Amino acid sequence: LGSPPIAYLIVSGFFLGCVSTLGATSVYRRYFGRLRTVEWVTPDVFERRRWVRGVVTSVGDADNFRLCHTPAIGWRWPLKFRRVPTLSKKLKDQTIHVRIAGVDAPEGAHFGRSAQPYAAEALAWLKNAIEGKTVYCQLVRRDRRVGTLCGVRGRQRL
Repeated sequence: LGSPPIAYLIVSGFFLGCVSTLGATSVYRRYFGRLRTVEWVTPDVFERRRWVRGVVTSVGDADNFRLCHTPAIGWRWPLKFRRVPTLSKKLKDQTIHVRIAGVDAPEGAHFGRSAQPYAAEALAWLKNAIEGKTVYCQLVRRDRRVGTLCGVRGRQRL
């Protein structure tokens, strides 16, 4: 038996290169791609009700917060080469504004209105419970006021 013609080797090499590039791109988007803001969240992500993991950077009111999406590797020890932003200017452009689904918390004072009863206690409780911690959010739908409406839970049990 002789060696295969050079044309077969070129075509098979090109085909394998295309398949591996498409496979690597889909793996990157699924496991390593970071959702920076609400605008980065596509409608198919909401349709699949995808769970995303992130660090809560700030709590706005008793029913919403800002989430820095931290997918896959590089955000925790021992391979911590990525950092969660801490400056308020960077937080706006690099975090997802999340409103917790199914929660009707008392509103704090804003826009000239006085605070509802127990607003300060609800805000203090939410800050104590999730601020600076890793949470898992299930993206439900885009919200008209804030950004995204999510189901939220703490760290998964191993």
